[in-house]
Amino acid sequence: KTMKYNLIALACALLLAFGLSLTVTAGPAQDADTDGVPDSSDDCVVVPNATQADSDLDGYGNACDADYDQTGVVGTTDFSTFKQAWNTSAPTYNEQVDHDCTGVVGTTDFSTFKQLWNQAPGPSGLACAGTAPCPATAHGCP
Repeated sequence: KTMKYNLIALACALLLAFGLSLTVTAGPAQDADTDGVPDSSDDCVVVPNATQADSDLDGYGNACDADYDQTGVVGTTDFSTFKQAWNTSAPTYNEQVDHDCTGVVGTTDFSTFKQLWNQAPGPSGLACAGTAPCPATAHGCP
């Protein structure tokens, strides 16, 4: 065993002497919601949203953000905004309320709104989340 360890130490010393280094790489990036976007770049870490649509550019994706008035919690004024957008469609609707980006504010959007009621938006993996415009956000609904 001693000879084996001596050979390993010698190999490391030679690598260092010639300016070479060993690089250890981490495994695949964490993706909690399995949407193909690493958590550190994901605007909705626990809700799958491969498009990363963020219509109000606040760093929280449409899929996990019903805080339309930017107060930090989903409440009654957000409900009023949702009510006004109900059953409307692109291009004349409020895209921010289209949580699933289907082009129509409908029942799945209402289901998302209900789940987010009285909660903060997110969570987001973006460092700029909560500030608009968040430079890391890409766009609204495709």
